[in-house]
Amino acid sequence: MEVSDTPEENPMFPIKEGHEEAQVYHEEGRVYHEEAQAMKKHGWVMKKQGWAIEKHELDMKKHEWGHEEAWVGHEEAWVCHEEARVGHEEARVGHEEAWKGH
Repeated sequence: MEVSDTPEENPMFPIKEGHEEAQVYHEEGRVYHEEAQAMKKHGWVMKKQGWAIEKHELDMKKHEWGHEEAWVGHEEAWVCHEEARVGHEEARVGHEEAWKGH
């Protein structure tokens, strides 16, 4: 006995039709799931890129802080150099005064 695909001849037609519709929805769901997985993966990539950018920005701040600390070190070295020059001058004057006192 042959099964008909028309509602008039096959009382199971609505079930078959419903099954085909369910398969279509199932396939659409699978496609949406794949798209969601792709978007999730893309989100992770973007998040990792964001972390890389944040790390780069932090590294740049550390680099700038290093420059600032180096500049402060230069200024401190200059002050020490100036103090040494003044001390050297005072020592020279003291030496001359001591020489005159002889």
